[in-house]
Amino acid sequence: MAKWMPVAFVVLLSYVIYSLMDVSMYQMMTAVNGVRDLVTVPKEDIDKCAKAYAYFRAGTANSVTEEETEQVRAMYAVLHRLMAIGDIEKMYIPPQIDAKIGLFGNQLLWEQHIAKTLKADSNSSLLDMGCGRGRIAHYMSTITGAKVSGYNIDGTQIQQATEYAKQTNMDDKLDFQVGDHHKPLNYKANSFDWRILIRGCVAFLKET
Repeated sequence: MAKWMPVAFVVLLSYVIYSLMDVSMYQMMTAVNGVRDLVTVPKEDIDKCAKAYAYFRAGTANSVTEEETEQVRAMYAVLHRLMAIGDIEKMYIPPQIDAKIGLFGNQLLWEQHIAKTLKADSNSSLLDMGCGRGRIAHYMSTITGAKVSGYNIDGTQIQQATEYAKQTNMDDKLDFQVGDHHKPLNYKANSFDWRILIRGCVAFLKET
């Protein structure tokens, strides 16, 4: 019985924190998994991230695109785990639509607003450029029924996006791949809804 006491204490403490704070169970598990992933990051990846940080601090006025891309990839491999721990799994700050809820809740409200603006539905095919861990694409597909494809230069994030899609039985609606928008993308012509793209651009301009 005694050996289970530490586990029971951690579970109870987690429940208390979950009850008192404005966070969801998903956010808590994301932070826990982020800590686990960060602890297990290979030292080689950490060293590459540190070198990439120094590279960008030195300035990129005379750098080559290929080199910049590799440095960004090196930073993302570590930083996306750190950001997840800090509740910025989706790497953007939305407008504060509801002051009573936190960052994550306002992100969901903002994505609902975008989905309504795009008028996306189950017949739509959308592309998420720089999809990261695929959580925006996942939510967009969940609330609209649309098929959403996403690409990102960081393979570790694409792996996590694909795994999460499978875990939540959304892999028939979501497709993720490594891609670099400086190069031709691996999609067939006319794969996505250009009318929705135009509506999205117009909506963005109205909001800025």
